[in-house]
Amino acid sequence: MAPGLDLDRATGVGADHISRNPGLHPAAGEQAMIAWLLVLGGVSVMACCAVAAAAVGGVVDRLHLLGVTTSVGFPLAALGLIVQRGVSEASAMVVLIAALVLLTAPVMSAATARLTAQEAGVAEADSPP
Repeated sequence: MAPGLDLDRATGVGADHISRNPGLHPAAGEQAMIAWLLVLGGVSVMACCAVAAAAVGGVVDRLHLLGVTTSVGFPLAALGLIVQRGVSEASAMVVLIAALVLLTAPVMSAATARLTAQEAGVAEADSPP
Protein backbone atom coordinates (compact mmCIF):
# COMPACT_ATOMS: atom_id res chain seq x y z
CA MET A 1 0.00 0.00 0.00
CA ALA A 2 1.26 3.49 -0.86
CA PRO A 3 2.31 5.69 2.06
CA GLY A 4 -0.35 8.17 3.17
CA LEU A 5 -3.25 6.18 1.67
CA ASP A 6 -5.57 4.24 3.96
CA LEU A 7 -8.02 1.60 2.92
CA ASP A 8 -11.58 2.68 3.45
CA ARG A 9 -12.70 0.58 6.40
CA ALA A 10 -16.35 0.72 5.34
CA THR A 11 -15.60 -1.30 2.19
CA GLY A 12 -13.50 -3.90 3.97
CA VAL A 13 -9.90 -4.97 4.00
CA GLY A 14 -8.37 -5.42 0.57
CA ALA A 15 -11.08 -3.47 -1.22
CA ASP A 16 -10.31 -1.73 -4.48
CA HIS A 17 -11.55 1.60 -3.14
CA ILE A 18 -8.82 3.72 -1.55
CA SER A 19 -9.90 6.82 0.33
CA ARG A 20 -7.54 9.80 0.40
CA ASN A 21 -9.51 11.47 3.20
CA PRO A 22 -11.13 8.87 5.45
CA GLY A 23 -12.97 11.54 7.45
CA LEU A 24 -15.26 12.56 4.56
CA HIS A 25 -17.88 10.13 3.31
CA PRO A 26 -21.06 10.66 1.29
CA ALA A 27 -24.38 10.35 3.07
CA ALA A 28 -25.21 6.72 3.86
CA GLY A 29 -28.27 4.79 2.64
CA GLU A 30 -31.40 6.18 4.28
CA GLN A 31 -29.92 9.64 4.80
CA ALA A 32 -29.12 9.94 1.09
CA MET A 33 -32.60 8.72 0.15
CA ILE A 34 -34.26 11.26 2.47
CA ALA A 35 -32.04 14.02 1.07
CA TRP A 36 -32.92 13.18 -2.53
CA LEU A 37 -36.64 12.91 -1.73
CA LEU A 38 -36.57 16.36 -0.13
CA VAL A 39 -34.75 17.85 -3.13
CA LEU A 40 -37.10 16.09 -5.54
CA GLY A 41 -40.13 17.34 -3.60
CA GLY A 42 -38.85 20.91 -3.61
CA VAL A 43 -37.99 20.86 -7.29
CA SER A 44 -41.37 19.30 -8.11
CA VAL A 45 -43.21 22.07 -6.25
CA MET A 46 -41.16 24.72 -8.06
CA ALA A 47 -41.70 23.09 -11.47
CA CYS A 48 -45.47 22.78 -10.93
CA CYS A 49 -45.66 26.42 -9.87
CA ALA A 50 -43.65 27.49 -12.93
CA VAL A 51 -45.98 25.60 -15.28
CA ALA A 52 -49.05 27.01 -13.51
CA ALA A 53 -47.61 30.55 -13.63
CA ALA A 54 -47.24 30.21 -17.38
CA ALA A 55 -50.89 29.16 -17.63
CA VAL A 56 -52.55 31.81 -15.43
CA GLY A 57 -53.08 35.34 -16.59
CA GLY A 58 -52.92 37.82 -13.75
CA VAL A 59 -49.99 39.22 -11.85
CA VAL A 60 -51.61 38.54 -8.49
CA ASP A 61 -52.19 34.88 -9.38
CA ARG A 62 -48.55 34.56 -10.37
CA LEU A 63 -47.50 36.19 -7.10
CA HIS A 64 -49.48 33.55 -5.19
CA LEU A 65 -47.62 30.83 -7.05
CA LEU A 66 -44.32 32.57 -6.35
CA GLY A 67 -45.23 32.54 -2.66
CA VAL A 68 -45.63 28.75 -2.76
CA THR A 69 -42.32 28.40 -4.54
CA THR A 70 -40.39 30.50 -2.04
CA SER A 71 -42.13 29.24 1.10
CA VAL A 72 -42.43 25.51 0.29
CA GLY A 73 -40.38 24.48 -2.76
CA PHE A 74 -37.14 26.29 -2.05
CA PRO A 75 -36.96 25.36 1.67
CA LEU A 76 -37.59 21.67 0.83
CA ALA A 77 -34.76 21.67 -1.70
CA ALA A 78 -32.48 23.53 0.73
CA LEU A 79 -33.29 21.08 3.52
CA GLY A 80 -32.45 18.18 1.21
CA LEU A 81 -29.06 19.72 0.43
CA ILE A 82 -28.40 20.26 4.13
CA VAL A 83 -29.31 16.64 4.96
CA GLN A 84 -27.06 15.37 2.19
CA ARG A 85 -24.04 17.47 3.19
CA GLY A 86 -24.39 17.19 6.95
CA VAL A 87 -22.73 19.81 9.11
CA SER A 88 -20.36 21.69 6.81
CA GLU A 89 -19.56 25.09 5.35
CA ALA A 90 -21.74 24.32 2.35
CA SER A 91 -24.70 23.60 4.67
CA ALA A 92 -24.12 26.86 6.51
CA MET A 93 -24.21 28.75 3.20
CA VAL A 94 -27.43 26.98 2.19
CA VAL A 95 -29.00 27.89 5.55
CA LEU A 96 -27.95 31.52 5.08
CA ILE A 97 -29.36 31.68 1.55
CA ALA A 98 -32.61 29.96 2.60
CA ALA A 99 -33.05 32.40 5.49
CA LEU A 100 -32.43 35.34 3.16
CA VAL A 101 -35.02 34.07 0.66
CA LEU A 102 -37.58 33.31 3.38
CA LEU A 103 -37.18 36.79 4.87
CA THR A 104 -37.14 38.84 1.66
CA ALA A 105 -39.59 37.00 -0.63
CA PRO A 106 -42.78 38.12 1.17
CA VAL A 107 -41.59 41.73 1.14
CA MET A 108 -40.87 41.61 -2.58
CA SER A 109 -44.25 39.99 -3.29
CA ALA A 110 -46.06 42.64 -1.27
CA ALA A 111 -44.16 45.45 -2.99
CA THR A 112 -44.91 44.00 -6.43
CA ALA A 113 -48.61 43.60 -5.58
CA ARG A 114 -48.73 47.19 -4.28
CA LEU A 115 -47.16 48.60 -7.45
CA THR A 116 -49.55 46.54 -9.57
CA ALA A 117 -52.52 47.87 -7.58
CA GLN A 118 -51.28 51.45 -7.97
CA GLU A 119 -50.87 51.03 -11.72
CA ALA A 120 -54.37 49.55 -11.97
CA GLY A 121 -55.80 52.48 -10.01
CA VAL A 122 -56.99 50.29 -7.13
CA ALA A 123 -54.62 51.91 -4.61
CA GLU A 124 -53.56 55.52 -4.48
CA ALA A 125 -49.88 56.32 -4.93
CA ASP A 126 -49.64 58.38 -1.76
CA SER A 127 -51.74 56.13 0.50
CA PRO A 128 -49.95 54.41 3.38
CA PRO A 129 -48.94 50.80 2.79
